[in-house]
Amino acid sequence: MVQTVNALIERVRQEPGCLSSELYQDLNKDKALCLLEEWATEAYLDTHLTSENFGILRGAVKALHTDVEMKSYAPSERTWP
Repeated sequence: MVQTVNALIERVRQEPGCLSSELYQDLNKDKALCLLEEWATEAYLDTHLTSENFGILRGAVKALHTDVEMKSYAPSERTWP
């Protein structure tokens, strides 16, 4: 799984609107991964979610019978001190 995601990250970073795409792994849990992506707009994210790259990722997760939790966060309008 990690190898598949690492191979996709460079391709995802080239997609229009991708500001960042990073993979994090829990050092205490081999199967605990976090893929954190940032998109310029919700429209770019929507396009990514229907892309070939995202389809490959979903296929890899499904093949591993791994539970996935997907969350989406909107940019905060809060001004930090």
